[in-house]
Formats: sequence, C-alpha cells, structure tokens
Amino acid sequence: MFIDSEAVADLLPAESNHNADAVAAVDEMLSFMRAQRAVADVDLEVLSDEGRA
Repeated sequence: MFIDSEAVADLLPAESNHNADAVAAVDEMLSFMRAQRAVADVDLEVLSDEGRA
C-alpha cells in the first residue's frame, strides 16, 4: 500500500507458516518423551518440596 508514493504497509497473506514450527516442536517433544525411560521410585511430592523451607 502506498500513500504519496511512500510504502506504509507490507501486505502479507492472511495465513502464515508459524503453525508449522509449533507442530514440528510438538513432534520433537513427543519423540523425545517416547525415547526416554521413566524414572522409577521417584516421589514427586518430595521433589516439589525439596526447595521449600
């Protein structure tokens, strides 16, 4: 868009490629989670209280 021969805006498509990055990140996270072994005998309450006084 031009006003008095000066550009005032970049006209871009309504849809962008931002969602593809999020989908790829989720796929990588799920792949990582499936590849890791669960930690046995861990008390989550003890871990969450560890830094509290």
